[in-house]
Amino acid sequence: MHQHGNGPSALIIANPKAGQGDKRAALDRAVEVLRDAGWHVSTRVTEAAGHARELAREAAAAGIDIVVAAGGDGTVNEITDALAGTRVALAVLPAGTGNVLAAQLGLIGTPTALHRRDLPAAAALLTEGVIHPVDVGLAEAGGRRRHFLLWAGVGFDAEVVYRLENEGRALKRRLGVGAAGILGLQAVARSDAVEAVVETEDWRGQAELFMAVVANIPLYAGILDIAEELRLDDGLLDLVLFEGAAAVDKLRHFQTVVTGIAGVGRSSIPCRQVRIITRQPMRLHLDAEPFGHTPVTITALPGAMQLLVPPSAPEGLFAADREGPSVGDQDDRP
Repeated sequence: MHQHGNGPSALIIANPKAGQGDKRAALDRAVEVLRDAGWHVSTRVTEAAGHARELAREAAAAGIDIVVAAGGDGTVNEITDALAGTRVALAVLPAGTGNVLAAQLGLIGTPTALHRRDLPAAAALLTEGVIHPVDVGLAEAGGRRRHFLLWAGVGFDAEVVYRLENEGRALKRRLGVGAAGILGLQAVARSDAVEAVVETEDWRGQAELFMAVVANIPLYAGILDIAEELRLDDGLLDLVLFEGAAAVDKLRHFQTVVTGIAGVGRSSIPCRQVRIITRQPMRLHLDAEPFGHTPVTITALPGAMQLLVPPSAPEGLFAADREGPSVGDQDDRP
């Protein structure tokens, strides 16, 4: 790791529109925690969609060691897209609405509107973390390419994401993750299954597809272990299909997503690449950020990004031992 003095250089990219309430004082205290641990920290605030990606690319070009996403999973997505393929590590402070990556890493509990996000405590855990290579997904649709760290979604959940980022933005600011449930109830009545062809590197099937999730982490929507056997460093994605065109199928799938109680009509397929083609276009999202429509091709990129893993992360999240350098080590990263 490139060091400055006795600690790593870090850029915090803060999204002031992420989450609820004013987080400036808590973020200032988190910065103090990092500096007390020897980190050399600067902070930039995003000004528009896509700005976090731009700032992360500038940080990578400048030789910064760690880029910290102080926002939600959308901020994580932009920074992931910039850092994939570089030696710069991603870290996360849970300052957004969903914070599913932070929950997966044990920095917070279940991400709900009632959960208290303690940014200084999360920062303290980051100072004890190790840097570990993790897989990244690459989605290609409509002539565009974007990396993701958590999941790609097709169909119903992408419709909810689209509404949250458009007509539901005010509701999202007021209710946080609760807005997804309200908009989901509206969307489920209007969402129909679509005839689809789904292909992986060694499997092909047809389905009446209500929703598909291509997961890179086990945790989905903050409460559902959508792919319990999935590891962040196993070189695989997990394709989860929610099938069935009947009204009862839709309600069952909606229950699965909002309660975490697994229903029938769901299948899971480990894969390295998947292509989804639908008779009518279905919306896409990457890490809860809208990304056009089907058809889409999604590919796993093994070990394509460095992630700062705090000691709070569950052991079962990784296939390999977490043997990367700690943030205080002087050794170069692998």
